[in-house]
Amino acid sequence: FSLQVFWCRTFILPVVVIKQCESIIRSFLWFGLGDLWKAGKIAWSKVCRPKAEGGMGIKNLRTWNKAAILEHGWDILHRKSLVWVNWCYQVLFKGKYFWAVQVTSQCSWQWRKILHLREVLARRLVFEIRDGHNLSLWYDPWMQGQS
Repeated sequence: FSLQVFWCRTFILPVVVIKQCESIIRSFLWFGLGDLWKAGKIAWSKVCRPKAEGGMGIKNLRTWNKAAILEHGWDILHRKSLVWVNWCYQVLFKGKYFWAVQVTSQCSWQWRKILHLREVLARRLVFEIRDGHNLSLWYDPWMQGQS
């Protein structure tokens, strides 16, 4: 599971990779070390529910991966003192706001995915103004994820 966490935090995994990982987990869960292709005893969506809701508490890889990548957006917004965040501000943003950066064909596949997830992040933010130095009335998504 620790390898899965590392890769989910590092890359947005393609759907094919997620399906293959879930297939390996399902196979191990139902059959141990064997590689049998029989139907599972319980629907995978039920297995991925928390234990309190009757599931087994196994994380849904797609949701887990999305949450891990959203954390990168959170780090950027909070200007966390990380080498990667500082690099983003100096190389990718070049004085622009996170919300104003355009998705272009020059963007890497990974960076495009992070920028596309801004919409998901914006719908879940609550702004606290404080001194106002890190906010933009024009670019920040104040109203239901819209700037």
